[in-house]
Amino acid sequence: SQVFHCYYAKNVKQTTKDFDTNEILEAKWFKRNELEKMINDGVIKDGFTLYLLFRWMNITNHKV
Repeated sequence: SQVFHCYYAKNVKQTTKDFDTNEILEAKWFKRNELEKMINDGVIKDGFTLYLLFRWMNITNHKV
């Protein structure tokens, strides 16, 4: 019964340094082939993250 949201955005920037203690404080950019390798190597394991990445890569056929 969890709800999560995913947004695809371009030209984003950090606007605050005030974060919730449960939030991730680091962001990195990856190329599509790097994401595919991390998935295949088991580096990315979280189901929500995998679902969104698969949806982004396969259903929408989005190219990086």
